[in-house]
Amino acid sequence: MRSCSLRVTSLVLLIASLHCLPSVAQQSSGAVYKWSDSHGGVHYTDRPPPSDGKLISIDNHVASPSPPTRSAPAAASDGASSAAPKANPDPRLKSAVDADVSAANAEQCNKAQERYQNLIRARRLFKNGSGNERVYLSSDEIDQERMDAKHDVDFYCSKDDTP
Repeated sequence: MRSCSLRVTSLVLLIASLHCLPSVAQQSSGAVYKWSDSHGGVHYTDRPPPSDGKLISIDNHVASPSPPTRSAPAAASDGASSAAPKANPDPRLKSAVDADVSAANAEQCNKAQERYQNLIRARRLFKNGSGNERVYLSSDEIDQERMDAKHDVDFYCSKDDTP
């Protein structure tokens, strides 16, 4: 009985993982998407949120992960504030942001690894078709899902700072 409930749980997780796959047409454009899931969790990704995610904001002005080079400050015209980062950021704020980014990266890595392991363990995969009927994936489609999941693991779990 316990084995059956474990299989059902794994299948539910697999279905949820497949449902959250972004389409090829929604590839990253260099923007950072802030969105929340159905459980209220906030996510920051380089891809648009899944269909069940609620988009909060899109930041198209993503700073480079390397430290900014120092240059002479530009004078703002007509008293408007400049969009450039401050020359001397608050170290506590930077530390808090670094910790948040690190936690988000770890969470993305864990989710990618979990999804990949679920796909590796599964024998038959399906997606919901129109009318919520099961449409089983072919062997080639399953292989592609597994390769995509492995790519995500490599992307989100890479040790260097630039994905």
